[in-house]
Amino acid sequence: DPDDPPVAHQRGARRVGAGSTGAAAAALAIAAVGAAAAAATVEIVSFSTDLGKWMSGLASNFEQIQGQFDSVFGGMAERGSAFVDGVTKEINRSKTEVTKVMADFGLVFASMEFPEVAAENFSEAITAVTFNLAALSNQEPDAVANRLEKALRGGAGAARQLGIDMSTAKVQAELYAAGINKTVKEADEQELAFARLNVIIKETAFTQGEAASQIETFEGMMIAMSATAENLGTELGTELNNAVLEVIKSFGGRETVKEIMKVVFDTAKEISIAVVKMAGEVVTWVKQWIQQMGGAAVNHRKVIYAIEKLRPVYYLLAVTTDLVADTLDGV
Repeated sequence: DPDDPPVAHQRGARRVGAGSTGAAAAALAIAAVGAAAAAATVEIVSFSTDLGKWMSGLASNFEQIQGQFDSVFGGMAERGSAFVDGVTKEINRSKTEVTKVMADFGLVFASMEFPEVAAENFSEAITAVTFNLAALSNQEPDAVANRLEKALRGGAGAARQLGIDMSTAKVQAELYAAGINKTVKEADEQELAFARLNVIIKETAFTQGEAASQIETFEGMMIAMSATAENLGTELGTELNNAVLEVIKSFGGRETVKEIMKVVFDTAKEISIAVVKMAGEVVTWVKQWIQQMGGAAVNHRKVIYAIEKLRPVYYLLAVTTDLVADTLDGV
């Protein structure tokens, strides 16, 4: 076949002639493809390691926040989690972010000794206010939540930064409306926090639904993309962390697991080096073949043929991955 590489007895007959420029260009093109494949292999290994660390970190962070959430809301934690899930879907925010905002407010109400039911209800209400205000004012939810927390504790200045009138008269009116016949000076911390919460809810009523209404905007779509990636990363990271934890339990401690993981990573490194070396050998073979062709025309079929010789690199990766999986399944 004229499109196949020259056999051994033909190679000596080839001389570099007028077509050598085209052959050299093709050689460079093939070399570039091979180098890119080799570099991609290294990048894949590096990316996979970084991705695993990122997912594990997301999961660990969420686990810590969820632990705080469960501790604060106690018997109401399940209901609170259902609220978080609803908000996450409605406004396309990350579950970690919404959970943290609500948990932090829960801590505020718990510190004021509100019952779990009240703390959870109040936290739901002010969490919704937080994200609506953040969307309206183009601020980060954390910053808005921080000012609202100060407002709950009597920070009129923080409230004013959010456009909320937390005057003594407003708070007094809410105390009376709740049936608390005390002046602002006479009311205790819990009663005042309840009155201030009602002021916040009434003063921000016009923002209701603002966060959901912005999900179709460019900024909203960017937030949604980031949240989707974080939610998926957290979910996968949780599975990864649970698997590692099971390994630790099975083998009796971190030091043993560290030894096992070192072997795993060393093996992965060796496989990567072997793949890169193989890619290099393929590229060298293709270059030699084109150079031996001398002045012969290098048509696209010959280039395609050469590039396809790189396929074993990818086959090796696939087979190695399957082999490792089968080996682990058999342990």
